[in-house]
Amino acid sequence: FFFPKKEKLSITLTRLKCQMAVQVKELKAANDNIAALNAEKNRLNTKVGSLVKKHYSRFGMKRVGKEISKALWSLDLFDGIGRKSIREITHKELREKVFSPHRILKYMDLSSGSLNYAGIEILRAIENLLGTKWFQGIIPSPSTIRKAARAVEKKADEVGLKTQRLLTPQGEGVEFKYKDKVIQLLHDAYGLTEVGKYRPLEVAITTDGSMLCHLVNLVMVGYKMIDPAARHPITGKLLLDPTDPKSVFQSRDLCFPLLLMLGQETKEMYSANIKPVYDLFFKASTEGETNALAPDCLPFVCSCPGDLSCHWKATKVGKGAKAGIRFCMNCACTSDNIVAPQIPCSVTVEEAAKYSKLIEKECLMRGISLFTVDEEERRDVLRN
Repeated sequence: FFFPKKEKLSITLTRLKCQMAVQVKELKAANDNIAALNAEKNRLNTKVGSLVKKHYSRFGMKRVGKEISKALWSLDLFDGIGRKSIREITHKELREKVFSPHRILKYMDLSSGSLNYAGIEILRAIENLLGTKWFQGIIPSPSTIRKAARAVEKKADEVGLKTQRLLTPQGEGVEFKYKDKVIQLLHDAYGLTEVGKYRPLEVAITTDGSMLCHLVNLVMVGYKMIDPAARHPITGKLLLDPTDPKSVFQSRDLCFPLLLMLGQETKEMYSANIKPVYDLFFKASTEGETNALAPDCLPFVCSCPGDLSCHWKATKVGKGAKAGIRFCMNCACTSDNIVAPQIPCSVTVEEAAKYSKLIEKECLMRGISLFTVDEEERRDVLRN
């Protein structure tokens, strides 16, 4: 049959009214059940309270709670039905608040690879005594933890902590795409943003290489928190307080990676991949110019701590004492006169300037300086 449009609308409206009436009836019944359950709960609480006052009046609340828990857990009480309910409540509480996916993911990241997804599977296998296929235990599954990891990465991208993969002739790596936002978030978290508006902040950019396993090297460039005004993001206490025995004085705990490279630590890697990170911090540390990393702050006081190998490859000056003639990056001594006294760099201003010019001339003649020839004046200032 073909109904007119008006009749179709009336039929649809009638059906919706019937569905709404059924839903209202079901909602009313559910509310009545909730009210009955609440009344029963209050009645049970009253009875339990009267029993506690009668038999446990001399005990404290801690002892009373312990005795009630023992009674509910006992197999003889109501044929053991209390044990199953308590187990389900405890299971849910531990899964949601103690062993939540985000908490496990956090400590997996902080444990430096000591706990991985294979370890999670082993723990779940121990928990699953019956070998159930679809098992929902206290410890979440690796897929649930991976889902939490994707949510964390998505949130990081929203706040500016987006990472990108690097494929270069020197090796592959990963870095933060917007390093200025990373530094800004760190300064906000450690309470340095307002301090940087009134005085230059002390920052450090450091590089180090290590061997992860046979023939696999990792080179990391990171930002190190060294300003004495830095405060703990949670407690608000000074990180470098000499009067506090709990202060963090291990610099490795205050280093935040900005660039990770897998490959040999070579001069080519420093020039192609690491030098741009250093240049970014140098631009933020030039006196009299705008801070490139934090426009609201004064230019940084930047230092570059590192081992001798790092300085050799960064400046392209120096090597082992007997591996080359010009082995020292700080003076003009040669491998055949190591024991000969060298001219100190701070005897007088004139001698220091003359000695600095000598070093720069040697470096420029050999074409091994990291800076260009047009920056001769700036090199002299940095060298002094």
